[in-house]
Amino acid sequence: MSPARRWLQWTLSALVLALAAWLLWRQLRGLDPAHLQASLVALPTSAIALSLTSTAVSFACLAIYERLATQWLAPGKVPRAVAWRTGLVAHALANTLGFHPVTAVALRLRSYRALGIDAATLAKIVALIGACVAAGVFAILAAAGAWSLWRLGQRQLLLLLLIAAVAAFAALKRRLRQASLRFPLLAHAGALLALGLLEMAAATAALAVLLPDGALPEGPAFVLLFVTATMLGIVSHAPGGLGVFEATMLAAAAPGARAQVLAALLAYRLLYNLLPCALALLAVAGAAARERVGRRLSSTADTRA
Repeated sequence: MSPARRWLQWTLSALVLALAAWLLWRQLRGLDPAHLQASLVALPTSAIALSLTSTAVSFACLAIYERLATQWLAPGKVPRAVAWRTGLVAHALANTLGFHPVTAVALRLRSYRALGIDAATLAKIVALIGACVAAGVFAILAAAGAWSLWRLGQRQLLLLLLIAAVAAFAALKRRLRQASLRFPLLAHAGALLALGLLEMAAATAALAVLLPDGALPEGPAFVLLFVTATMLGIVSHAPGGLGVFEATMLAAAAPGARAQVLAALLAYRLLYNLLPCALALLAVAGAAARERVGRRLSSTADTRA
């Protein structure tokens, strides 16, 4: 990356962080802590259970991305259980700690190097997983657009767009099939878009079920708000988009519902970010402890021999 591009990137990140800090200050300066505490206590148990379920579905889809990427780009080298475990841990840590290119790649390198995965193949695996995630964002935005057209009564336009999309996909079907060996993402575009839609819908639902009715825009507008807040969090390079995501959401909240929205956001952080991250750290620590015990046992056996 050139110095000018790096300077532009960090300047943009600083501007996003500064704007988020200002928005948070404006939204929270008059908030009563007692009201926030009451809103946290009032969160329904059923909503928390639904959020946990949605979180599990989202992370399962992310683990499937890992399995597919390793299966396509390193066939026969990565056992299914290792791919699932690595995918879950890598996404749980990267989603919370941020800096995806560093945290996720370092963990995968540690897991896959012993299986004969070289750096070039690992880079392709990471790029393919990133493309799958991007496909999910595209899929949910497309679904939200279709939903919006339906609600606005533009059903004929929606039907024409759907027909055009199906026709375009059918026209590319042969090329996609021919490209299956070189570009598995294209060859399985339909299935990956469906999987990506499920993953993003689950991630969005993990927050939506915690919100009271009318607190934030609903339907397609909420999907757009959620994706925008997530993208801004990534651009900011803040760990997990912390502060930036919340500021974007609170800026769109109804004035009388800010305490309830903040309570939902805090619960979402706990359920979707901190809980998976804590489990991932325990898994990494457990694996490291098993490796140390294995090395000691092997050393002891060699000494006795």
